Amino acid sequence: MPEWTKAQRAAIETRDKNILVAAAAGSGKTAVLVERILSLILSGACDVDELLVMTFTDAAAREMRQRVEKALEKARTPEEAARIERQLVLLTGASISTMHKFCLQVLRRHFEAIDLDPSEITANLLLGYFLNTYLAEREVSLLTLLNDPQGVAARLEKPRALMELLGRPELVEARDAFIA
Repeated sequence: MPEWTKAQRAAIETRDKNILVAAAAGSGKTAVLVERILSLILSGACDVDELLVMTFTDAAAREMRQRVEKALEKARTPEEAARIERQLVLLTGASISTMHKFCLQVLRRHFEAIDLDPSEITANLLLGYFLNTYLAEREVSLLTLLNDPQGVAARLEKPRALMELLGRPELVEARDAFIA
């Protein structure tokens, strides 16, 4: 077992509340979350399919799922065999995904609540909605952003992240959808 820092130990052991683990690349976020998931499961606090684990990339979500699977297999003892086997089966349907995929799943399950045709729900639509909301909350129009991205970025709280987002080629379609 690794030696955890005070902050990592707090993330692993905190109960009865949601947590956000944010840290630099290579700092052990995935290991901390896997340990937290494992401790929650082994303590009987929940099953793996009752957790919501969101990452930024598909690769991170895959890695998280694989690490949880390996940790569960490693934790298998004769006394815990049935419980671990159940968790491994539940892991296949567990909510371990990117934030975008989770939001898309919610929209597709509850499309009638927002009066959308389910066939129209795409990642670009979701990204467009979030970007529009982000800009509206800051009283910036999309046209202003497209015409003067550096000027707008200077006024926003996380300009580099937004500019990286706007530089993504798949946003070209979403930009047209915003203006329409």
